[in-house]
Amino acid sequence: CFYCIIDVDNLRSSPGRGHERSKSDGTEKFTDSVVTKSSTKNGDEESGSLRPEKKERTVKTILSQWLSSPGAALIQSPFPPSEHYLSTCSGKVPIIVYDQDVGSIIAFTLSSHEYEKQLQEVKMNISVVTASRESHPSSPTLRKNQQTKDSEGHSASLDQTLTAADTYPVDFSDITLCNSQEVEKSSGKIGNKGPNLHIEVQFSDATTRFYCRVYFAEQFRKLRRLIFPDGEECYVRSLARCVQWVARGGKSGSSFSKTHDDRFVLKQMSRFEVQSFLDFAPHYFQYITKACSEQKPTVLAKIVGAYKIVYKNSSTNTAAKLDLLVMENLFYGRTVSQKFDLKGSVRNRMVNTTSQQEEDLVLLDENLLKMLCDNPFNIRPHSKTVLTLAIDNDAHFLASHSVMDYSLLVGLDDEKKEMVVGIIDYIRTFTWDKKIEMVVKSTGILGGHGKLPTVVSPELYRMRFCEAMDGYFLWVPDRWSGLGKGVDC
Repeated sequence: CFYCIIDVDNLRSSPGRGHERSKSDGTEKFTDSVVTKSSTKNGDEESGSLRPEKKERTVKTILSQWLSSPGAALIQSPFPPSEHYLSTCSGKVPIIVYDQDVGSIIAFTLSSHEYEKQLQEVKMNISVVTASRESHPSSPTLRKNQQTKDSEGHSASLDQTLTAADTYPVDFSDITLCNSQEVEKSSGKIGNKGPNLHIEVQFSDATTRFYCRVYFAEQFRKLRRLIFPDGEECYVRSLARCVQWVARGGKSGSSFSKTHDDRFVLKQMSRFEVQSFLDFAPHYFQYITKACSEQKPTVLAKIVGAYKIVYKNSSTNTAAKLDLLVMENLFYGRTVSQKFDLKGSVRNRMVNTTSQQEEDLVLLDENLLKMLCDNPFNIRPHSKTVLTLAIDNDAHFLASHSVMDYSLLVGLDDEKKEMVVGIIDYIRTFTWDKKIEMVVKSTGILGGHGKLPTVVSPELYRMRFCEAMDGYFLWVPDRWSGLGKGVDC
């Protein structure tokens, strides 16, 4: 025990001896281990903080090498280059756009958000101009359209008049805005054309650019609401898929398409027809509205839309630019065995039927006259009265706006034993080119054997047309004929 005590004292008093184990030996190891652990921990923290950046750099490096490699190729679209899958506004009808299908381009335009936005702007502009016009009516026509007098002497707008009928609650009081002359009169300033009534929409994808102009967008929308009870969505769905249609036998030379459900017909317009239609459209809206509100008979085939389509596909190097009319198909839902396009003229109005099939073949006036010898068109007296009145009303209306060269389309429905009729091609006015055509054909240089040419002045055309239609359709007595004679109603 004593030795140990002394040894401890010696250790305390002799720090320089080599065999001694100082406290620093264990302390240094402990300190080194602590430093090592802390440095390792700090290193892990530093490497952990740098790890996302390193990963990000690694991903960028891989992508850059993959995209820059000569063998890399982007995934090709599985769809044909003529099909375009474009996104539409939520809640709208999904439309697949096809290059050669002009109906799909129109349908996509009408279901787009941009169209709805511009349509609201058109409505707002129309309401502003209408309010200003009502506060300062200067044109007799505008004053007449602005209000009507009821039996109690109170004024009622056209919208109120239609609503009171509970049958056609559609406001057409802004139709006169289509006529630039009326707008100039109402504003008192020449050159003031009023609000723009057309809408232009453009859309595109990686390969194709599309353009669609909707003529008289708000007016046609109201007209479709008036005469097409299924609604705007069904109209868009019908236009979403169209097929080419060749109407054999006719002489218009225009290209046609039909919707896949056979409800509407799309007809291409020429440059002259476009200008004629733009001038004629305001009168057309007024006439159809009046006929519907006053229950007047009319056989005009309804035009429910007009559009200008332009597209260019850089992948297939295809492009097109055309103007179109969308009309109702008179033979929708019917089984029509024979069709006739009648103008009331017998000059070059014969179709050779020996080498052609009857399906979709349109016969002309001379074909009908030959057929009437054995199978005349016999109709009942009341049908004859309504048909004659409707043709006279429509012909007077068309002649008053210098429209000519229209025709009566007739179809025979064998299943229902009915005859379907409608006046078509009524947008061509008597312009200078038609006047030249009338003069040249009247001389007999182009043949015709001295017969009156098909193209004549609007009034002469109306008289010939009404007289011929009256002779084509003969009425036969029925069991009610003659019962009203001598009765004063």
